[in-house]
Amino acid sequence: MKASPERIKRFMELLVYANSENPPGHTTEVLKAVTRVCNENGLNLEALEYTKDKWVARITIEHDSSKPDFIIAAHMDVVPIGSKAKWEYNPLGEEQNGYYYGRGASDMKSGIATALETMIILKHKQSELSANLVILLTSDEETGMAGARYIQEKTNWMKKCKYLLIPEPTDLKVACGEKGVFWATMIVHGQAAHGSQPERGKNAILAAMKATMKIMENKPQEKDPILGDVTINVGMIQGGKSPNVVPDMCSVNFDIRTTQVFTNEHALKFLQDIVKGVSEETKCPIEIKVVQQLPAVSSNPMDPLPKLLNEKTQPLTGMAEPTTVTYGTDAAALIGDRSDVQFVIFGPGETMTMHQPNEKTRLKDIQIASEILAETIQKVLMN
Repeated sequence: MKASPERIKRFMELLVYANSENPPGHTTEVLKAVTRVCNENGLNLEALEYTKDKWVARITIEHDSSKPDFIIAAHMDVVPIGSKAKWEYNPLGEEQNGYYYGRGASDMKSGIATALETMIILKHKQSELSANLVILLTSDEETGMAGARYIQEKTNWMKKCKYLLIPEPTDLKVACGEKGVFWATMIVHGQAAHGSQPERGKNAILAAMKATMKIMENKPQEKDPILGDVTINVGMIQGGKSPNVVPDMCSVNFDIRTTQVFTNEHALKFLQDIVKGVSEETKCPIEIKVVQQLPAVSSNPMDPLPKLLNEKTQPLTGMAEPTTVTYGTDAAALIGDRSDVQFVIFGPGETMTMHQPNEKTRLKDIQIASEILAETIQKVLMN
């Protein structure tokens, strides 16, 4: 099964040039580029605008409602270019030495190109496959996964999903799990007083520092056999108005990456138990507000999809078995609490250059990923 290098290059030219920087995350230009590709290659596209200029789409070859679906899901939005002075190459797209550079070239316009090329390769095999090959395109993955949530909650597009592949950048490695995302804000309420008389107040910053240190010192030790350790990052601290005023408010933002052993529910109770003790000790009321959460998801590495895909990629990566990723993807929002979906993350793109100036993907890797994926899908769906 051979992919077309010329077609792949053209896909990247169209997709990277199409502006979908988030914020604001408008994806109309990308959808127009994809619509053009679908029209030229006989693919069916259905698109829904869930809020102004933000779209989700489903691409199919032919859809037999009696069959389950093999879904490849990719997001259209990308992070902003940032300072153009830091770019050595054109952030709107440029090929140099076999690499394609530009905003989202790795994360994840290369994933969309891989999905489209894979579907075109398998177009004439669809009737022989035991599942429908489907591409889902989402928006707002970079800022909360609103597009994937819309698909899961407002459409029936995931109803018959048996296999889900996310073509995020993995350097062609196969991953069968991702950690959960739990963002929470700790809000500490103190009592203001003049800075020269701190004993008359209750210092919200000091109470927040005490609680934060206890949280970090007591980091959960539960290890997930697939996803590994829980991680905690302190991302933002805000508090105080002036050096000569005892602060009456302080907030601390936490990013906790959870697992299927230590879940988001465990993370919330962990924070609540610690701040309760600190609140009693400091006499400062403390509340925890959940900002965003997505569950950890994983697949058995011995399931046919991750196992066969890893066998195909092992000569390239040297990976004896599938790995996991620390970042979150649309998979958590799309799958939810379903345990019957075989799930993998696999795609071209350099993980080291994601979200950075001179983001790039080797064009040959998109070709390799498309050919390996097409061969694997055919093998999985013709057993």
